[in-house]
Amino acid sequence: MGKLFTNQAFLAILFGAVVLVVFLFVALPMISSVLHGQSYSFAAIGMPQKSGSALYRSFDRGETWKNVFPPKGESQNGAAILDFEYHPLRSAEIVLGTRGNGLWQSPNLGIRWERILDDTGFLTEESAVYGVTYAKSNPAVLYVSADIGNGNAVLRSRNRGKTFEEIYRATKGGGSIRRIAVDPADSNHIFLGASDGVLFESRDGGETWRALERFSASIRGIFMSQGDASDFFVYLESGHVYRTEDGGGSWKEIAFGVGDEKGERAVMYIPQPEGESAAVPNFFTNPFSSGGSVYDFFADPNDFSLLTAVTKDGVVRSFDGGETWEVVETLVRPADESGGSAATIPGRHSSIVFSLGNDFYRSDDSGITWRKKILPGEVAKLITHPADSETLFGVVK
Repeated sequence: MGKLFTNQAFLAILFGAVVLVVFLFVALPMISSVLHGQSYSFAAIGMPQKSGSALYRSFDRGETWKNVFPPKGESQNGAAILDFEYHPLRSAEIVLGTRGNGLWQSPNLGIRWERILDDTGFLTEESAVYGVTYAKSNPAVLYVSADIGNGNAVLRSRNRGKTFEEIYRATKGGGSIRRIAVDPADSNHIFLGASDGVLFESRDGGETWRALERFSASIRGIFMSQGDASDFFVYLESGHVYRTEDGGGSWKEIAFGVGDEKGERAVMYIPQPEGESAAVPNFFTNPFSSGGSVYDFFADPNDFSLLTAVTKDGVVRSFDGGETWEVVETLVRPADESGGSAATIPGRHSSIVFSLGNDFYRSDDSGITWRKKILPGEVAKLITHPADSETLFGVVK
């Protein structure tokens, strides 16, 4: 009897220990999440990379997200996504430039990936590819900025990446090319944005180059009109944005609401999940009271009157090419985050898409109602689809 009692007591103690472990590590976190109002989107669950970045995709307006790059089985090795481009004719086809992981192409919006390794040997599995773009008038032509050998060069392929030729080499002590833009009507009319702020132009397919303008900081983005290559924006790492409407002959800095007159202001309330603290609204006069405060800038390529930006003070939109701005009141101060991103859904002026930190927001009725999702890391860049308002991509750090 004593031995039986001892066995029963041991089993009871063992059972109690198992129950305690289950409660501490499984049930308690679930109860806590309910009490604190946290919500999880299982399609987006995943640990953020400790270095580099990953690409997430949503097919349902941002309701659920899936990690689609790096591909399964592919070691990222700290690589970072540096550029993203849609094919001009086949919008399901995309290319990615990465630092340390080469150049990639997907024919089906990230469902399947193929690495681009040219027969000429310029690109390797570890290449740093800073910029990539197609020639809109001749989509077989692909331009790439990459580190090759002992320097940075711009490469051109006339056969969709099978072979490349070098058309520009960064000079010793000069800046490397961070962005490439091509005249939509002329594949030989090319613009290069360098890390030292120089904007280069070639009108003969890279045979000759000239410095079109010298800006004060690295060029982060070149936004070119789909209908007129003489009209484009240049966005700098310093947060300043400039526009030319005469092909670079003259430039106008976007003032982002700075001035004596107050532009029309639309206060848009974004409800937070129950139990989540919200910052007190920051009612300010000018969203851009000083330069260098822009985290992200986006110009609709089909309609340059529609601009969106994220700043340290708020998310702002313009419907007149930057002459006046409206503030999107987020109840979250971007200054509390390390950055943010905004994007416009082509043809849908009532849609607002932006991110602050890990949080993704979307409204399709000019801010009357909002949806919020939490992604598994800081969203470095939001990318909308040129034809499908349901499809979104996010580069997550």
